[in-house]
Amino acid sequence: MISKIKLMDGAEYSVSRVEVVDSHLEIDMNGSTAEEIQELFSNSENLEKIELYTEGETLFGILERWMVYGGVILQGETKTVILSQAANDLEARIVQIEINSSEIKKATSISALSFTDEQALTVKGLYKKWGEDPEGYQYSMENPYDLRRNHNGRLWRLNKDHKKQADWYPGADPTLWTEIVDGYAGTVEDPIPVPDSVTTSGFDYVYGKYYSEGGAVYLCQRQGIQNPESMYGQTEKLYFAPSALVGQYFVQII
Repeated sequence: MISKIKLMDGAEYSVSRVEVVDSHLEIDMNGSTAEEIQELFSNSENLEKIELYTEGETLFGILERWMVYGGVILQGETKTVILSQAANDLEARIVQIEINSSEIKKATSISALSFTDEQALTVKGLYKKWGEDPEGYQYSMENPYDLRRNHNGRLWRLNKDHKKQADWYPGADPTLWTEIVDGYAGTVEDPIPVPDSVTTSGFDYVYGKYYSEGGAVYLCQRQGIQNPESMYGQTEKLYFAPSALVGQYFVQII
């Protein structure tokens, strides 16, 4: 069984699988972060020759010309590097496009895992659908792969660790998932729309920003205290639309 690879720079890396799948070379890496793996394999010169070693430190074989880096795929704790071969620069670019197209459908890319909420909303298709997770799947706040899910055409952010249950879908239990709504300035001219899921999953309001609901615009401002402007920029999770909290957390502007 192959347990280690050595690249052109002489550095050695622990692996659990090396396999050619559908003309792509897949390598399951151990002991490295996805960011470290991405930086390592982005250097094509380091991939001109890949030496494979067994658990007994015996040279198993040498792979050559797997120089086209296709990305890092996260599947739970497993980090899989995708490589391919190309005869020239044009073919390399074509292979890269094909890899990107197919692998995006298989799992979330490492780049998308580090996106802000606003960036994530522009590429919702990169994120796994909640319905694809098996019953009993353990969601973890420590695993970047788990932090966002698609459900019913909407993007959701994980709130806390839990095991998947059929009746704990995003929008059903307010403590588990929050719908992501972003891309708005939060000004009176460009207010943030409040999602319909607010009463079931809650919503993160920011004091000092403006929100729209049912054609009206509201300023999120704590009432009944001195100097409410001092709270601007702070976030408050609420489970009601602004119209239900006028005089407490909101002021209707329009």
